[in-house]
Amino acid sequence: MTTTLTGAPPTRDLALALPRAPLAAALALVSIGTKKSTLPILGAVRLAVTDGWLTFVTTDLEQVVETRLPVVGVPDSAPVALPAKRLADVVSHLPASAEVRLATSGLRATVSAGRARFELNGLPADEFPTPPPITSVVSATLPARALLVGLRRAATHTSHEDSRPTINGVLVEATDDGVRIVGTDGGHLYCARMPDAGTLRGEWILPRPVITSITRLFEDEETLRLEADDRGARLVGSMSTLSFRLIEGPYPNFRQLLRFETPHVATVNRAALIAAVKGVAAMSDALRLEANVSAGELALSIDHEDAGRAEDVVPCQFASAGERFRFAVNRELLVASLEVTTGTDVVLQLSAPERAFFIRDAAAPTGETCALVMPLRLEMPAQKPARKAS
Repeated sequence: MTTTLTGAPPTRDLALALPRAPLAAALALVSIGTKKSTLPILGAVRLAVTDGWLTFVTTDLEQVVETRLPVVGVPDSAPVALPAKRLADVVSHLPASAEVRLATSGLRATVSAGRARFELNGLPADEFPTPPPITSVVSATLPARALLVGLRRAATHTSHEDSRPTINGVLVEATDDGVRIVGTDGGHLYCARMPDAGTLRGEWILPRPVITSITRLFEDEETLRLEADDRGARLVGSMSTLSFRLIEGPYPNFRQLLRFETPHVATVNRAALIAAVKGVAAMSDALRLEANVSAGELALSIDHEDAGRAEDVVPCQFASAGERFRFAVNRELLVASLEVTTGTDVVLQLSAPERAFFIRDAAAPTGETCALVMPLRLEMPAQKPARKAS
């Protein structure tokens, strides 16, 4: 929806009118870039009209969020910084059908609609932080939906440990094989592959908070343009742009985890398995879950010294070199990995009780997307005491 000039003379102060809905939506979008801080400017939104576009910019020093609205006939204006939350609160409480008039005079802004009128004190726009420029060493256009789904799911597998900053983020790696999106916390791993990387080559670690911003800003986009250098990156959509710092440092070598034989394969209904795991977990807060796979069934159990024992069985198809396969796993990591798959059935690809195992969507092509879960050490069965020699 476009905006029309209200008849204000063409000055460097801002003077325009626009429907409440797009203004409120734009302010809500850029709110993800604001930050509670002793620096008031980090809680501000920078507004300016340039070449027929009203731009909204916020930053928390780690990311810069920008969106824009078309404004027809409005002259270019000097930038002004206004308190983002206060402005958004004012606009959100105006009638939904209202036309909002926004005018600035120096550092003071007036917001009005009908007989309602609000005056806000702004900040000098030159105090607004200027982000370091991104020298676009590489750039490429990527499918937005596949990128956002991969980033969102990978983010659920990242670490929250300050001592290992690189696995607090999501790796985006572009090679001749395509684009891989990887998240891990050392206990489980998610890896998705987008087959077409074009000419894009390189690897970048995106901070977890940035993933939240990406999924909010670009959920309606069809394609996104990625521009990046060694320290920062920028994603550009049709109406919004997100610039952010990258996490520096080497990412763990996840590739070696994806290259081993899995002679034991169990296929099971995903929803039934999730329900069974959560069901036995209701017995206690114990995280250790044991699984015993055999022809036709996957048996689950949790033992707790005080609470007791819980068991459940889920039907499955099992192809194996042996008659059964037993392993132990953190139940929370197992559920998290099952929940990032979307198919009706999942495939558990198992190699040895002490080695990581794959979880894949049974209907997806091999190698496209998988989760990988590290097992827990199996406890040895209790040994009977040896007989004393007579």
